[in-house]
Amino acid sequence: MQPPLRWQDFSTTPTENFHPFGDELATFLLEDEQLDLLSHCGWMDGGCLVLACALSQWSMGQLSPQAWIRPRAGDQVVVDHYAVAIELEGEWLFLDGDGLGTAADFEYKMQLECGQAGYLASAPMTYYKKACLGQRPCEEANLYPGNPVPRLVKALSQHFGDFEVDRVLLGWPNMELERESQRIV
Repeated sequence: MQPPLRWQDFSTTPTENFHPFGDELATFLLEDEQLDLLSHCGWMDGGCLVLACALSQWSMGQLSPQAWIRPRAGDQVVVDHYAVAIELEGEWLFLDGDGLGTAADFEYKMQLECGQAGYLASAPMTYYKKACLGQRPCEEANLYPGNPVPRLVKALSQHFGDFEVDRVLLGWPNMELERESQRIV
C-alpha cells in the first residue's frame, strides 16, 4: 500500500500548497477583497462555513460539503471545520481556506489544529442541523453580516471562471511546477 498523498505543508504560515490550484485559491482568499467579506474572522477561524457554501455553489454541487466533527457528551457534537471535497481517481481532495489538499492533509491539519481526536463526518448534512441552529448550512452562512456567500461565489466566478474538475485532477498538467506532490511515510 502506498503512503498517503500530501499536497500541503503545514510547517509554514500560511500553509504551503504544492498543487497549483490550491496555491492560487489560497492566495485569492487572502486578498483584501475576499477577506473584507468576513467582518469578524478569517476563512479558517469562523468563515469556513461561508467558504464551503460558496465553493459548493460555485462548483454547481460538484464539490460536496464536509465537516470535521468531535463528539461531546451524549449525542452532541462539535463541528470544528467545514470544507468541500471531491473524489477523483479514488482519492478524496479537500478545499478550504488553506487551499487544496488530500484526505491525509485534511485529517493531519485538523488533528494539529484541534489538538483532539475527531473525524470526518460520513454524512455531514446530518450535523448541519445541530451545528447551524436548525438551519440549512447556506442559510446559516448567509446570516453573516453582508450576506457574503453570493458575493464570494461571484468573486470566484470572476477570478477563476466556471468550476472545472480538470483544475483539481491528481495528475495535474503543469510542466512549469518543479515540485510534485509528496507521498509521506
